[in-house]
Amino acid sequence: MSKQTFEPGSLIFRVKTGQPAIVLAWKETKKEAYGAPGQKRRLYRIFEDGRTFWKHDVEVFAEYRTDGGNDPLPAQNEPWVRPGPRRGR
Repeated sequence: MSKQTFEPGSLIFRVKTGQPAIVLAWKETKKEAYGAPGQKRRLYRIFEDGRTFWKHDVEVFAEYRTDGGNDPLPAQNEPWVRPGPRRGR
């Protein structure tokens, strides 16, 4: 399994937008983890933007990060993001 694991109650952030989410729960599946025989893959229950849904571990590892090391890109609607110059008008 990946070095990165998320436990219930972990605050995570979407990599592209920086939107926060919370891990509510996880459960093991019947499939084995990639490259790690004997370990099972996980499904994570994520709460984000007022909705809850289940995601596979590889999706969560790709789409979310904890608030350490990798700062997410700022969203375009944030007040500190300046729009670029308009061209062709």
